[in-house]
Order: sequence, then C-alpha cells, then structure tokens
Amino acid sequence: MARRPSVTVILCSGRTACRADFAGGDAALVSPVVKIDIQPGSELPSVVSALAHRGEKIGTRVLVLTAEAWTHMVRFPAAGLRALPDDELTQALKYEVESLTGLGDEAMALAHRRLADVGNDAQFWISVWSEAQCREVFEALAQQGARSVAFAHPAGTANSQTISDGVIGQVHAEYWPNLVAEFGGADHQLTAITQGPSALQKWRENLASGSFFTGGATLVRGFGTEALPSEVEICVQNLSQDDALENWLRNVARQNLDNCPRLVLSPHRPAQFSRLLVAGLALIVALTATVWHGRWLRQRGERIENEIATVQQLITRQENDDAELLRLAGETEQLSGQLESTGQQLVLLQFFLDQQVGRLGKLLVWLLELRTEDVLIRELKPHERGMSIVGLSLNSESAPQLANQLRDAAQPFGWRVSLGAQIGAKTLVSGGPWEFEIILEDVGHKSTAGVISEANRPEGRLTRDNGGATHAR
Repeated sequence: MARRPSVTVILCSGRTACRADFAGGDAALVSPVVKIDIQPGSELPSVVSALAHRGEKIGTRVLVLTAEAWTHMVRFPAAGLRALPDDELTQALKYEVESLTGLGDEAMALAHRRLADVGNDAQFWISVWSEAQCREVFEALAQQGARSVAFAHPAGTANSQTISDGVIGQVHAEYWPNLVAEFGGADHQLTAITQGPSALQKWRENLASGSFFTGGATLVRGFGTEALPSEVEICVQNLSQDDALENWLRNVARQNLDNCPRLVLSPHRPAQFSRLLVAGLALIVALTATVWHGRWLRQRGERIENEIATVQQLITRQENDDAELLRLAGETEQLSGQLESTGQQLVLLQFFLDQQVGRLGKLLVWLLELRTEDVLIRELKPHERGMSIVGLSLNSESAPQLANQLRDAAQPFGWRVSLGAQIGAKTLVSGGPWEFEIILEDVGHKSTAGVISEANRPEGRLTRDNGGATHAR
C-alpha cells in the first residue's frame, strides 16, 4: 500500500488546475504533477474533488491555492487597533471589505496578515472566500484523510523566492489572472496589489518599457494570464512550463503559506474553544445577575407578605367585632367600602408579586427578540436607580432604537427605560463601534387602572423595528 504524502498542493488559476503530492522535510515530489482543465461555470468544490480523486491518496495537510479568491491591501488607523481582540478585528475587516467582495458577513470566510505600518496607519493583506465553498471543500478532503486544509491566494505563497537550475532568485512581482502582486524591502514583503483591466494594462506598458524592474528581477507568471510583451527582458518563471511549475509547487509546500493570509480548517479549530469560553463567561455573568436580582425580589416579596398578613388580621378583627358594628350602624357603609378597597389591594399586591418574580426573565426575552444583529449585549448589572444593560453596537442608531422598543414593553413592569450613554470608539470609518448603557429605573408598579388593564391584556409578541420595516417576533 502506498504511503500517504505529508502535504498536497492544489492550484486553481484561470482555466487550469493542478495537484502535486510531497513527502518529507525536503518536500520530495511523490508522483508527477496532475493537471486538469477547469470547465466554465465550475465551482471550487467540484474542481478540488476532481483533483482529489486523481492519483494516489491525498496528503494529511492540503494547501488549496485559488486565484479566484478576492485579495487586496487595506489600511486602518493603528491607534484604534491596539486593544482590539482578534475576533473583533476580523469582524471589522469583514465590515470594511463587504461592499467590495459582494459577500455578506455570514457568507464570508476572511484571512488577514498585518504588514508594515504606513505612518499612523496599520496595513493588512486580506484574502476572502465563500464560507460555504471552503466548508464543502474541507469536508470532502477530510473524508479522504486530510487532517487540515489551508486556503490562500497563490500570490506570495512561495515566500517570494524561486528556484531555477539550483539558483535562488528574488521575485519582484507575481502575475495572476486579474491582478499583479509586487514585493520589496529587505524582508521581501508585499508592497502593492494592482487590479482591474486599466491598471493591468498600464502595468504591462511599464513592463514593456523596462521602467518597472531593475536588473536581476524575476516575474512569476501564473495560469490564465495574457502573454507578456515581447520587449520584456526580465527573468520570467512561467508556471505553464512543467519544470517551473514543479519547482514553484515544491517551494509552496516547504513554506506552508507562512508569508500570506491563510484560512486553516481542521477538525479541532482553536476558534471554537475561544467562542465557547466567551459564551460560558457571558452565561456566568447572566446567572450572577439573575441570582442577585432574585434575592432582592424574594426580600421584597417577604415584606409584601407581612403587609398582607397584617391586613388580614385587621379584617379578621373587624369581622369578629359584630357588636361594635351594630353600635356603629351609621358607619357601616363607610366600613364596607374600606373592606372592598382592601380586597382589591390584596389582588393588586398578589399580581404585583407575580409580576416582579418573572420580570427579569421577561427582560431577557425582550432582549433576545428585539436585539438586532449589529448589537452585542455584554452584561446586565445593578444600577443606583435599578439596573442597566451594557453592550456594543456597530451602528449609532441601534442602541437608541433598542431603548425605544424596550420603553413600552418595560413600563407595565415598573421600569422607566432611558439611554444612559453611547460612546463611539472611532475605530471604524463610521465612528464606531459604540459602547452604550440603557438604564432601567425601578419606579414600582403602575396605577391601579393601568395594572388591571395590563393583567387582563392577552399575551402578545414583541415587534422589532429594522430600518423602517416592522417585523413580528
């Protein structure tokens, strides 16, 4: 039985895809490179599946390089990123490139690599894929024995070096369908990405004039690119040639995508643990707040029960004093009215007690139903006037909208809702994200008529207002 390779490299560029299997630390080629044509309209999962079934077993690690991935450079103010966690940074980068890629937040798989800062700006190299396609590719390869699958754009994956006839030369640019990636500096990092028909045409004109490169430069030309001008005199590594392709794929296998944005999927992803940890901490905070508020409600309920017992003793004493009632016949009507009022107060007190016990549970349900996708509820905590909701939003209008929708729902339960504060971090171009605090002031239950009306009202469902459209929850 043939031994499984240690790494398999799959390259999809233009209308051509290839697969190479390597073994050992020196990345020795196990079998000849396999090439197939990509049919028009074919998607990445079908192309990768076709290559995976050609030849022997795939490697335990698979590197999937696709020139169709969206890749570019993005800048952010460096000051606002110093204390930003990695997951929030990824979310901010998704928000920044969402309009450029045509993929929504949930449908986007994003990888980034931070480059050298430019002045006061942090510079990132970003690559984007379809989350669903990456998952489909990973699941198909995992069934064939792959333990991890890494996705990347092919630009820069060979560590900006080529090996030709045993001589290592520096790569100054890589020419792939629809883009040119340029490299420079002492560490030969990415310096520019040129995209678009007009920009590529100007790059080709500069290449033909000889003003683009100095002596000793090397250009990697991938599958599916237009022929270079005949006047070009620099060293061109054309991956359409078998020897050049084999050397380039071997160098990719050695580098393991260490110098470019890469998305790694494996059965045990570290990100899953961090998400579970955050969810667990949030649950602990919510349970702590619930226990504290429940204790306060129990104490208040005991005081109400004591008051009810006192009223009941007065009623019993009044009923036993028949002789006194006969002598005070003139006051009978007044005492009867007081008894009726006392009975009504007992009903109201019992309703208020039931209302207080379930009040925090209702608040959690309201937040679940009214919260929009760009709002994160961080904690519920005590406040000098009652309690407060602390959270984070990507939109400056989301927190005021949530407070307005909570106001009507919370009023019958003895809360006056107001937006305490909203502060923009100014790390995004829109001025966000915004930290906010919504205050629920404890003002007690409503008037007698209001409480009776609230008690008799049938159960309804909250609605959430989203951009002018109201949706039933």
